[in-house]
Amino acid sequence: MERSNDVSQLNFKELFQTHSNKESNQPVNKSRFILSIGYYFLVMIILSAFLFLALDAIAENSFPELKETITLRDDTNRLFNEYDNILIVLPNSVMDLYADVNTYSFEETHFVLVYEGYDDFLYVDNIPTITSDIIQSNLDNDLIRVATTLNQIPESLDSVPVVYALSLEDRLEFTSFANSLLNFIVYLLLFPVIVLFLKPYIFIDLTQAKTYQTKWMSLIVAGYLYVLAGNIISNVLIEVMQLLTNTQSDTAMNQAIIMESLQGNGVILMVISAVLLGPIVEELIFRKAIFGLFKNNTIAMIVSSFAFGIIHILSEPSIIDLMINIIPYLVMGFVFGYLYIKHQRNLFVVTMVHILTNLISIISILLIY
Repeated sequence: MERSNDVSQLNFKELFQTHSNKESNQPVNKSRFILSIGYYFLVMIILSAFLFLALDAIAENSFPELKETITLRDDTNRLFNEYDNILIVLPNSVMDLYADVNTYSFEETHFVLVYEGYDDFLYVDNIPTITSDIIQSNLDNDLIRVATTLNQIPESLDSVPVVYALSLEDRLEFTSFANSLLNFIVYLLLFPVIVLFLKPYIFIDLTQAKTYQTKWMSLIVAGYLYVLAGNIISNVLIEVMQLLTNTQSDTAMNQAIIMESLQGNGVILMVISAVLLGPIVEELIFRKAIFGLFKNNTIAMIVSSFAFGIIHILSEPSIIDLMINIIPYLVMGFVFGYLYIKHQRNLFVVTMVHILTNLISIISILLIY
């Protein structure tokens, strides 16, 4: 019986069968896959660190505009933008910085900043104040999060889980433009070399994709529906993990950097990196190259999904944050892997779905923030 060319007719059972390069006319040259993967991780893990140091030196010596001063007030404003249920406990020595906002006394030595709408809970004998009992009670009911300073923590909060440790000292950090520029340079180093390594496979996939004819749009839309389903699964798993660990994770560092860059003057560079260069490079590495090393689709999907997840959470500040924030990337790795297998290991649809996913995320961030 002749095999249908309509990739949408593949059933789920076929997805995890052993893949044959001969059957799909793919050339067999694992050295290209190995070189591509090695180069990718070399750039992402090692060379990017040197680029960071180089850009830092340039900022120090020639272009101080690449850095900006971050104050305690900047940090607290960021936390209030990020969380809608956070209490920030600070020593009285910095109260002058917050003369224009409502504050609440705490243990005589500290004061508390609260998010809007929480004020009704913070009165003791009609005096605007807050006690450790109030904090603990609302923590137990999962109504609030707490942020405080690194070195001046009130004794009553020693055992309270803190979502963010604030520094009282000003510090210099890269501007959003500098972060976008660094990210863009990394992908400029990756894109042409990986495309060169995997050029034969790209050519074959594009040639095969022509058989989709007018169906390519519906295939991409259908693929994005899988992404939406993956997002729902991710959210459920994150909630379960947070319940099991009794903690609230911060926004993933990778996502936070993107959000910050999109709100600054590096928006164009970040859009190019996140919407175009990033998805193409990642699909070439995590689908084409890693899958190319394995004939078994199940093994290939597991390896590629975990690699895809890990590379996105290398900057997480703690093990708990890593365990929680890897979930959406891990799930997306499985979704993209599923689409890649579903379309007979052809990159076209999964890459377009990845681009569409990132584009919608970027547009959402720009509209909301």
